[in-house]
Amino acid sequence: MGETTNFSKFFNNSSIGKESIFPKAPIVVGMLGVFIFIAVIGLSGNTLVLLIFKRTKSMRTTTNILIANLAFADFLTMLFGIPSMVLSSLKNHPGNTFGVLLCKFLTVGNIPSVCLAVSILTLTLMAYERYNAIVQPMRAKRRLTKENVVFCICFMWITGFAFILPSFISTKHSTENKFCYDSLNDNQRQTYYIILLIFLFFTPLSIIIYCYMKIIKELQVASGIAPGNLSARQNIREKRRIAKVLLLVSLTFSTCFGAFGVTRVLEDAGNVSHLTSEIALMLLYSNAAFDPIIYAFQSSNYINAFKNMFHCQGSKAILSLRLSYERRNATERSEVKIGD
Repeated sequence: MGETTNFSKFFNNSSIGKESIFPKAPIVVGMLGVFIFIAVIGLSGNTLVLLIFKRTKSMRTTTNILIANLAFADFLTMLFGIPSMVLSSLKNHPGNTFGVLLCKFLTVGNIPSVCLAVSILTLTLMAYERYNAIVQPMRAKRRLTKENVVFCICFMWITGFAFILPSFISTKHSTENKFCYDSLNDNQRQTYYIILLIFLFFTPLSIIIYCYMKIIKELQVASGIAPGNLSARQNIREKRRIAKVLLLVSLTFSTCFGAFGVTRVLEDAGNVSHLTSEIALMLLYSNAAFDPIIYAFQSSNYINAFKNMFHCQGSKAILSLRLSYERRNATERSEVKIGD
């Protein structure tokens, strides 16, 4: 019986329901407090991104559909990450059938793991889509459309769940010891880790790096062509801006994931403390809060859509107050006339 791992010692909390996850109770409270603060920022920011996408028709391009999918995955990561962190810090994990379900879906972080897998796949598809748009613009058959991007998103969620399915299945609950554990043996667990690393880190990261290197090279070449053509220069600037936003998002995720992965490997070797490992896990989850901030500071489209949305809401509120005021005045004048 191994201790809880599942996307284990890779996207999840590693010692659930043991005597103490952190050395001292104040550290537990402090970590949870920081995580909840980050989660509030992540939930608010990603909700705003989704609202902008829903209410702004001009934003419904294939790239923004993928960004909305990433925001949704980030939102769920934060939403289910909070109870995962709380449950993993309990001394005695809830038992019975309810405890088993908590272990499989929340405590060890399987649902956030699915969302993280979808995030990786989405970032990879965005890089590939930008590569086709900028480097291979004449190959129209490779381009995503509003119709087929929906099928791609569905496929990514199914694939993400499929990668984490072994973790769902192997997660068990010990009624006697009141903690969750991983039923895989060492060889099975190592094989699972290798598969996850290959297909959900090294392969996507290689594709992302290749695509953006080609994109950067193509934009550099294009910027030297027809310098006097205003329309062409504006088009290049727009492509460069989009590529910059997506590249920053990819770099942020890769940095957070890379730091987490290295820490987990070192923890297995006994070279880092468990507290350091939990901080790395928090950093991985925190990535979901960084993306909306990147959109806010780097994307003029999202900034303008944000301003327009709140301007419209403000105008509606003012109009509503004005109509209410006029109705109240009309009612008062009517009452005066009746009294006369």
